[in-house]
Amino acid sequence: MKFCPNCQKDISGNAKFCPECGSVLWEKVVPNFCARCGAKIDASMKCCPQCGTPIKVKLKNPATVQKPAAAMLSPQRQAVQRPIVPPNPVTPGPGRTAPAQPQRPVQAAPLSGTAGPAAATAADGSLILRSPAPLPKKTAFFNYIYIAACVVAVFMIMSSNMVLIGLFPITLTYLIHYYVTKIFNYRLRSIKFKFIPGVNVTVDDLYNRLQPSLFQRYGSQMEFDRDNEKLSVKYNGIIYDILMEGNGTFRLWWRKDVTGIVKELIFFTYAEFRLYNRARAGMGILAYEIQRDFGITK
Repeated sequence: MKFCPNCQKDISGNAKFCPECGSVLWEKVVPNFCARCGAKIDASMKCCPQCGTPIKVKLKNPATVQKPAAAMLSPQRQAVQRPIVPPNPVTPGPGRTAPAQPQRPVQAAPLSGTAGPAAATAADGSLILRSPAPLPKKTAFFNYIYIAACVVAVFMIMSSNMVLIGLFPITLTYLIHYYVTKIFNYRLRSIKFKFIPGVNVTVDDLYNRLQPSLFQRYGSQMEFDRDNEKLSVKYNGIIYDILMEGNGTFRLWWRKDVTGIVKELIFFTYAEFRLYNRARAGMGILAYEIQRDFGITK
């Protein structure tokens, strides 16, 4: 009698492999006599007919079973093996059937809509990042406005011979650029990133997933902090609070540290431009690492 250790089924006959799952069959070794009273027993009995003692069946892995040829190769030889190329299809003649052709793997359809070269938009409007690249810059169009302002300034200086009047359009463009950048800075806080819906992640779970991967890639640049049930990460002078939403998304609420507040008081407008660039870079890194550690993106 043969026994499959995977399916837990008894197999009769001379089979060496299980017909259900393909596992190697083991042999059932049944004693010929009862170990207690010495009565004669056969393989179909489970208890001794004389004293009722349960019969202990031993399982033996047959040494005569030979492994498949692919399994006997060394790992180096297995890595070198090339896939078998199917022959060209042959037109079947009368009374013949064409050989079955191998099917190509079906590729998953890409997500609809894009939110930048390194992100995709899910059905609920949340972002799924494909790389730790910075989030898309929304103020790049000001480069063309500056060029137009410089042209207007040169024309006004040449027509009026007054430098102060010519600097007016450049100054006005700079102030508009500052306040628009400030608006987009605060809009970064409302961006929702895709997360696992219906999963309640605690602060400890989030820290245990993030800390090893962030420390391995960024070292001591990432500093963790905890405020009750909220986990924060400080990177490049900005603190990011990880806010888990109840609809399968999360947000990164950035805020300045003491150094960032002092720089804004000293440099005024210039610090706002630097803050926007650093916040986009930090949010891209942190959101991508969260999604990758929880299996949302690769």
